[in-house]
Amino acid sequence: MEMEQTNTDGANNRRILWNFNTIYICSQPFGFIDRHFAVAYEQELVQQWHLVDVNGKSTTVTYNMDSNNPKIIGGWSNMRDLYDIKSDSHMRFQYMGNSLFHIIMFKGGCTPRSLSTFMCRISHQETRSIFSVKLTKYQSKASHLDLPSKFANFIRDENVQDVFLIGPKTIVNCKILLSNRNRSSTKIGQGWKLFCVENELKEGDIVVFQTDNDFIEPNIEVFVNGCCCD
Repeated sequence: MEMEQTNTDGANNRRILWNFNTIYICSQPFGFIDRHFAVAYEQELVQQWHLVDVNGKSTTVTYNMDSNNPKIIGGWSNMRDLYDIKSDSHMRFQYMGNSLFHIIMFKGGCTPRSLSTFMCRISHQETRSIFSVKLTKYQSKASHLDLPSKFANFIRDENVQDVFLIGPKTIVNCKILLSNRNRSSTKIGQGWKLFCVENELKEGDIVVFQTDNDFIEPNIEVFVNGCCCD
């Protein structure tokens, strides 16, 4: 893929919080959104997204507000004329915060093979459970991590005593701490602090946890401030 030349605009001057790739499929009236991103920013994203390309062309699209099956459902077809899309094409979304995105279109379209690979990845996401935590200063240095309710319920239902966190740099075996008195209190205990140190986690990092729905093996992939699954 060859990337379009970029010009400097307002979006370029902001810090990129998250990147994800998708494919503009001309025959579809909607666009697929990376689920890791949708989960990571679930509490922040609104229904209307503002998109700006490298030449300053902008448009507004509608997000379906569903982090389990995230899609752009309104305004997607209009992008074809606005950005002169001739065929199915790779594109990158760069999230700048406040539902503002800088988008980059790639030249040359996409091959049938790359489209097939993309669709397989989209379908495979449906077999995964994905959760996220934005780390506080305390959480990035503590000996344990309190899990948000959805993640806690998933771990409790699986009745596991320890998990393997597969991070960007290392894999660490961690103990699960369950409270018999308070079902909502579920923690990643021993091993969490080591995981933070070895993967250089810090305050403000958005940590995404991913595992298979069947959880046959107690392995949890961990992504920090982005997902390398494109």
